[in-house]
Amino acid sequence: MFHGLDKAIYKDRFAWWFSLCVLGCGVLVLFPLTVSSSDLSVALYALATVPIICFFLLILSYKYRGKQRVAALSTFAAFLIYTAALFTHFIDTRDAVRWFVHGRALKDEVLAQSVLTPASLRHVEWEGWGFAGNDTTVYLVFDPTDTLATGANLRESGKFGHLPCEVFRIRRREKGWYTVQFYTNTDWDYCGN
Repeated sequence: MFHGLDKAIYKDRFAWWFSLCVLGCGVLVLFPLTVSSSDLSVALYALATVPIICFFLLILSYKYRGKQRVAALSTFAAFLIYTAALFTHFIDTRDAVRWFVHGRALKDEVLAQSVLTPASLRHVEWEGWGFAGNDTTVYLVFDPTDTLATGANLRESGKFGHLPCEVFRIRRREKGWYTVQFYTNTDWDYCGN
């Protein structure tokens, strides 16, 4: 089918197209993880990202032959494995991506707050969701003494450090920085009954 120079151009064109598609797929994978709430990001990923990426990778595997087809099908298989792993660890993966993308700005916002007492923890809302008056809030908390490390290491709910309420989940982002998920209908200023 191809001879000499034509074959080299064909391989170069595939390499360029394939690299561009993989880059685009990478952007599509990260986009829903960073720009929306956790519920919406799952829906965006499952209903938009997965079908679009699968469509492009399958088109590439159909269009090309030989080693190019193997490369496209291998990438498709790797994407499916990645998607399965992502869904099993969605919250932790999403938070890690959000921390990488938005962490610097959020840390600056928290550090700009004044310290009320030595035991007070500076914080901002990391995320919130709810329906029909049942709201759940997650805070980004700066704990310079790492008193929340115990809760993060145990991966259990409870009352930890200088938090005002019992909380559902604590996850460590980096030394001194934690995301703290309060129980539904509780928040930093209201601990419920």
